[in-house]
Amino acid sequence: MRCMRAWLASVRAQLESSGSGRRLALIPLAVAVLFGAFMLPRATVPEALPLPTVDVRAFDKVVAGDRALAAAVFAGSLAGELRALGTTIRDFHTLEARDASSSELYEARRKMDVTFVVAQALGNSGLLKLRAAHIEEFIHAVDHFKKTGEENAELAAVGGSFVRRMRREGWCVGHTLALGDRELRAFYKQMWSTLLGLHNAPEFKLSLDEQRVIYAFYLTHAHAPEHLRATFAAARARAKSAEECASLNEGERMASDSWRIDKVTRLEAIDPAYPAHFARGVLQFHRGRFGAAAEAFRAHLQGHPSGPLSLRAQFHLRAALHAER
Repeated sequence: MRCMRAWLASVRAQLESSGSGRRLALIPLAVAVLFGAFMLPRATVPEALPLPTVDVRAFDKVVAGDRALAAAVFAGSLAGELRALGTTIRDFHTLEARDASSSELYEARRKMDVTFVVAQALGNSGLLKLRAAHIEEFIHAVDHFKKTGEENAELAAVGGSFVRRMRREGWCVGHTLALGDRELRAFYKQMWSTLLGLHNAPEFKLSLDEQRVIYAFYLTHAHAPEHLRATFAAARARAKSAEECASLNEGERMASDSWRIDKVTRLEAIDPAYPAHFARGVLQFHRGRFGAAAEAFRAHLQGHPSGPLSLRAQFHLRAALHAER
């Protein structure tokens, strides 16, 4: 900007010294041409993937409601049928944590289903209280694990094979978890409801902001699908050169981006505010699918000709078109 002001001052001085009023009138046109050059879309390789916007206040309000329900349970406000269900859930998780036989798990699941039918007859309010109590017990047990590295009986009873699953996903190293408190609450709540087949029931579905927390975690901690991770790991163990390893790593990275594209599509279905076309454009560009990336950026611009991402979409579209050619 300092150079531009100096240039304009120089032009103005030259024209004024020439005494040409008509030339002086051309200064605004010169400025317009100069700014127009700055504003032309330039090709920019996309890097940052947009994340869903979480309303933290709304999320924390849900947490406060769950804590209030849990406090009522801990104060003794829970019917015997619901306590029986809680016991069978804990028994099932304990067996799962120690990788029990399929026959043991089947019998534990059968008992849990029987007690669930009895408890469900009392209405959803009691089940919501039980879920809230288990969330708090889970958070407390995970906190103990993060501090000590101990997978104690309480963590097994409320979390089952949680730690083993997190390590398999690459989200737990030693006793350090990639998930924060919000992610732990949202993931566990979803898992608990899914275990009892309640995840699609209106009263048990996660709030939009709880789901946003989950998908933000997915998009920032992506990996290839489990069966492909095992395939890539086996292939790397047999690799005979650095070039072969690099090729396998690139293949796994592309599979990871495909996994994220699937998550973007699922997020788009529940969160209309999420810029899914823009996100697909970024991911397709990273996968080398430049034509698909260009289509995605065009789709974003068609739906959002202005907005916080529109200029970036123009730059990325230009880069995708150049790369495709």
